[in-house]
Amino acid sequence: MTNLWTQRDTVRQQAAQSGKISLVEELAWRDVLSRHFNTGLRTAHLLDIGTGTGWLPILLANRRLVATGLDSSEPLLDVARQRAWEAQKEVKFVAGSAESLQFPNATFDVLTAVNVLSELDNPRIAINSWEQVLKPGGRLLVIEDDRDSEHYATYLKANAIQHNQAAPLGNAKRNELISFLKLHGWDNVEASQIRGQLDRSGTHLFQKYALGYTLIVAEKGGSIPL
Repeated sequence: MTNLWTQRDTVRQQAAQSGKISLVEELAWRDVLSRHFNTGLRTAHLLDIGTGTGWLPILLANRRLVATGLDSSEPLLDVARQRAWEAQKEVKFVAGSAESLQFPNATFDVLTAVNVLSELDNPRIAINSWEQVLKPGGRLLVIEDDRDSEHYATYLKANAIQHNQAAPLGNAKRNELISFLKLHGWDNVEASQIRGQLDRSGTHLFQKYALGYTLIVAEKGGSIPL
């Protein structure tokens, strides 16, 4: 039988070596995301779904933005908690399923999900759950690899990335994701491309690639007063 604690430590050690972002990337992500919500003088609550090692809520948490990260992997959450402590950030990390959020209705002002929606077996069930925990006027930020890019396949091969083959949105491009969210009742759905300093670039079999992200913003019940 596999020693689960040994396995947990192995995952933790591997995660500790990955998922870190540079100062340049931190500044770029903060610039991109801050365009879509500004807490002003009131406190807002954010949930990062599928948070992994917690880089996004750690990056965004401040005295006006109370951040929570959710993931199904306890070893990854161990790393996230350690990183939050090192960064002196107050972020709550909880274990749970992205497809069935166990929070009271209308808890959060903002939800973020980085490369999560495309990996889910039941994305329709998931976004219904996400909608329930958002406050009226709350905002959802879905960030996915730019599958519209001609460099997408090369990027996957170069980094040996494998996706959930059974996921209904596994190959969904920008317009398909927009249509999916609109079909399931989300308002003011808009998409933009994240490029520049956040590109993942390299060379694979003598072929250069540079891949950005797709950012889709959707709202619950109209515009959000953030």
